[in-house]
Amino acid sequence: PDRRFQLDSHAPSVPLAELFGSETRFAHLAHPDTDRWSALSDAAQADIDSRWHLYEALAAIPLHSDGAGGLANGRNGHAVAAGELATATEG
Repeated sequence: PDRRFQLDSHAPSVPLAELFGSETRFAHLAHPDTDRWSALSDAAQADIDSRWHLYEALAAIPLHSDGAGGLANGRNGHAVAAGELATATEG
């Protein structure tokens, strides 16, 4: 099926904390308050993971047509059932 949203990159391969740890400009930020740094980097990683899963779910949703070339809950004759996104992003 035709898909409107297409991912053009691979999933992140390196955890954010590892990336930050390998960069001097970020590594020194952890020293003053390691607990806060850990909490912030964990929250940032959770956001990255959540967004990636959302993008994957959006890319997996096929476009539907009403068969008559008209609008069917979408633009340009394409529709996405509301439950498809909700189902795809759960889990």
